[in-house]
Amino acid sequence: MGFDLHGQNIKGEKGKYFRANCWGWRPIWDFVSVAADDILTEEDVRGGDYNDMYEIPEKKADAIAERIDLFLKNGQLHEYVQAKNDYIDNLPLEKCDLCEGTGRRKEPPVSGAGDYMECNKCQGKCEVEQWETKYPVDIDDIIRFSIFAGESGGFKIG
Repeated sequence: MGFDLHGQNIKGEKGKYFRANCWGWRPIWDFVSVAADDILTEEDVRGGDYNDMYEIPEKKADAIAERIDLFLKNGQLHEYVQAKNDYIDNLPLEKCDLCEGTGRRKEPPVSGAGDYMECNKCQGKCEVEQWETKYPVDIDDIIRFSIFAGESGGFKIG
């Protein structure tokens, strides 16, 4: 699954369409939600989390692009990406929920501790990476989004 964004009043070739898979979009939108917290409403932030054709109007799209560009120029974008990825890289493992941290599970599709088989989620190690580790931040994706937003004339997320 992915997020497909479509420009509304397209001002440039790169403003027509932007696509990111769900693993890439969430870190982009999380950054935008922090960096543009004075531009976006709570409704806008929530709208960006779903594929339901939520619209960000041209004025806000332009302001988002300008904000990302400012953060890129003053180094805050690099600092954010580095700090977020360092945080993700240092998250401790957590107890496997599929086998309840025992390394062995019940017969699928039932979850829980059991003797049926080695846990296929943790491979018997009893621990797994936290879910948040699936969402590292890619600076190039944010820059690509900034270009899209600035040339989109507003966009729909869906």
